[in-house]
Amino acid sequence: RAPPVSADFVDLRQSDVGGPVREPARYDLSGRAIRAATFQRLPGRPTVCVVHGYNVSRSAGRDSFRRLLAMLRPSARHEARWLGVLWPGDHATGVLSYPFEERDADRTARTLARVLGRLPASYPLDFVGHSLGCRVVLETMRQLEPASLEVGEVVLFAGAVDDDALAPGLLPLANA
Repeated sequence: RAPPVSADFVDLRQSDVGGPVREPARYDLSGRAIRAATFQRLPGRPTVCVVHGYNVSRSAGRDSFRRLLAMLRPSARHEARWLGVLWPGDHATGVLSYPFEERDADRTARTLARVLGRLPASYPLDFVGHSLGCRVVLETMRQLEPASLEVGEVVLFAGAVDDDALAPGLLPLANA
């Protein structure tokens, strides 16, 4: 019998729609709060951080992360620790807020890097990002201490990032 899926959320949102970046809270897949101290006690396996894109509310982010997990092969669900990252990349005004969301993406990245920096360094950290969530991913990688965590796989979908975001020397990757 396969072990249970190891997945939960790190929530950096103050409200369901819009609002500032807040200190992280952690929730299981059903939405129950988990003590923040448990960020340091993740199982000994790779951690995959999944970061949604622009204009996604907290509830939509939770739903899409759960759907992603359901679509994965069973072996993929059990081989890694899955962490859905909920960040305030939206606003009540909808798409009119887009020019201002880069600041929230950068603030989210600084906070997320601090959280991830507490994880055990012996297992790689993988990232999946979509749209403006790719900016969160890349900036988080820049913010991580180079020796603190090994970055494994990085998957960026429809990246809303600068043209030179992946230029050599801009990211702390050995193969960049």
